[in-house]
Amino acid sequence: MNSLAKEDAYMEISKRIRERKPRMAICYDFDKTLSPDDMQTFTLIPSFGINKEEFWGESNSLAKTNLMDNNLAWMYELIKYSNFKGKSLKRDYFREIGADVKLYKGVEKWFIGIVVFFVILANSIFCFQFPKQIGLLIRNI
Repeated sequence: MNSLAKEDAYMEISKRIRERKPRMAICYDFDKTLSPDDMQTFTLIPSFGINKEEFWGESNSLAKTNLMDNNLAWMYELIKYSNFKGKSLKRDYFREIGADVKLYKGVEKWFIGIVVFFVILANSIFCFQFPKQIGLLIRNI
């Protein structure tokens, strides 16, 4: 592909990206932000019959010894235990045990509030962009 064709391809991709509707995500680091402890500590680690201090000690040691990221180390340890114990690590299992994770007081209300805020914001933007259509909708109700 010559440089002119590459530039045309780049411009076409750039144009498609700019034409997309904007999206926004709110991301939270769950552990000790929304919950008083690591979420694995509440139900996941105990479901394997493992002592949490022992589990974290082993995974932290694995990370340090092998110059690994701590998150990758505990995930590796979890897979190792799941194979040893014959337990599945599929979505249904995580959903089942995740229901018992303790959250800080007010977390559930916060998420309800933030959803309501964005619904109101989205409706306000829609009303601002399409005032005639909103007027017609209201009159027809």
